[in-house]
Amino acid sequence: MANIHNFIDRSKIQELAFFGILSFLLSFPSCKEKESSVQVIPDQSGYLHYGTWNELRPTMSFRTAWGEILQSEDLFFFVLSDTTHTTYEVVDTLFSSDQGKMRCTFNVSNLMYATAGSLTYDRKLGKAEFSIDINNSFHLEGKLIPDTILRHPILDFTQITMRDNNGMIQSTEDEGDWKIRNKWNPVETQLFQLKYNSTNHGGNFLIAYPNPMENSLNLKFISQQNKPLDFLLVNPNMEVERTFLNLNNTNMQLQIDNPAFNGGYYRLYYHYHPDSSYSIYGSGDIKFSE
Repeated sequence: MANIHNFIDRSKIQELAFFGILSFLLSFPSCKEKESSVQVIPDQSGYLHYGTWNELRPTMSFRTAWGEILQSEDLFFFVLSDTTHTTYEVVDTLFSSDQGKMRCTFNVSNLMYATAGSLTYDRKLGKAEFSIDINNSFHLEGKLIPDTILRHPILDFTQITMRDNNGMIQSTEDEGDWKIRNKWNPVETQLFQLKYNSTNHGGNFLIAYPNPMENSLNLKFISQQNKPLDFLLVNPNMEVERTFLNLNNTNMQLQIDNPAFNGGYYRLYYHYHPDSSYSIYGSGDIKFSE
């Protein structure tokens, strides 16, 4: 009998030990529980900043023959060099010849720009994910899912001020053309790395003719001071086609001869910087003859 009792006691002890070990093991979190604590980017437009997910609505795509611009609210503006690549790398200046490149503006209390990073874009699924450094100071990552795809540029370049070969006005003057501008869209501020979307205000700056043009454009300045200025010719995807740097604001003629421009609308931006403490900016739309 003693042997039977000893056997039963040992069996109970083993059973208690087994359930004790099982309870101990179950008290630890599983691998799945560990994985659930990792920050997961939701399947919606938004960005992650210091561990907090910020939703973005709406997100729009502006697709043209030149490329694509993604805008999320008035906060993010991604200018993509083309619509064929799936990966885009940040560059300082986006030229029309670039492929797989991009610029990004982060529009908060002041304008900031991506200085490094990339964006991957699956157009079949309609999803883009980005990971970028802003002003070399902090990191952002997120996702863009366009709610609306528009087949036209983000800005309208077609409202030109028409002038003949003698500079005589031939149409209603576009109120924003060839003046000193003080309000800017964030996709434009990338061109000059502006810190704010408002700049020094002023009146007329120059007269540009003929418009439409063939291969040369005459520029007649309202005030000639022989001070430095730069010109950038930009296509509707906000890519730089031509640069004319370190010129002087004296009457001049720009030679712009490219058969690819024929029949198209472009915008000529200018930055007048007579000294290090003062700058003015402006632009004018031009059309190239067929």
